[in-house]
Amino acid sequence: RRALKEYHEMIQRDLNLAEQIHQSLIPEPIQHEKVKIGVKYKPMIGLGGDFADIFFDGKKSIFLTLIDVTGHGISAALLVNRICSEVRKLVREELEPNEILFNLNNFIIDVFDQTGMFLTAFVTKIDLEKLSFTYSGSSHPSLIVWDSKEKRYNKLFSQNVIIGFEKNDNNIFEQDTILLNSGDRIFLYTDGIIEAENDQRKALGIDGLIQIIDDLKDQPASVMVDSVIEVIRQKSYTQVRDDVFLIAADIL
Repeated sequence: RRALKEYHEMIQRDLNLAEQIHQSLIPEPIQHEKVKIGVKYKPMIGLGGDFADIFFDGKKSIFLTLIDVTGHGISAALLVNRICSEVRKLVREELEPNEILFNLNNFIIDVFDQTGMFLTAFVTKIDLEKLSFTYSGSSHPSLIVWDSKEKRYNKLFSQNVIIGFEKNDNNIFEQDTILLNSGDRIFLYTDGIIEAENDQRKALGIDGLIQIIDDLKDQPASVMVDSVIEVIRQKSYTQVRDDVFLIAADIL
């Protein structure tokens, strides 16, 4: 019994260390004169398969990247830690969002072939001078954008297939660009949020998330990301079966 207890304690220490390492990958919020970004991450079991990167080039562009590896737990976390450096390398080369997805797709297939693991992703770029927003998604839940001029929420859908399905010699990944206005707000999230279920096994869904976001519209992005998770809990959407990641960006 003593040997078994010591073995379990050793495993727990390793898991605690792995959780700390995984938490270190969560990007810091950004406070800039033209944009403010809030971040909230809640893994299902301490270790998860969600990964985000926020990069400001110091001049005019901010890249927001959100990735969701299929599954959760230790295997997904190991894959996240492996692809983290590759994603950050591609983003810091300041490639276009669709080019980043193209290179990431081929990297995943080259390195993790036969593992049966895939990932969904959104890579976006905000041009702070032109106030343009370029986005490219791969089977990821749609972006939500509050259009302050038209007073409505728009859903921006993924244009591409899941990452890791098929290697491509040429870049066939698509991207689109929209113009933003001061007062607009952008939301990126993983499906752990919209798939959360209440006691009647009803999922929150994208429209449910938009309703919560709208109820909290007076809060800045840095505060709202925490409030969204709390409201979901208060509404009894407590059956969460996947990791939860939420990024909100206020265009000033």
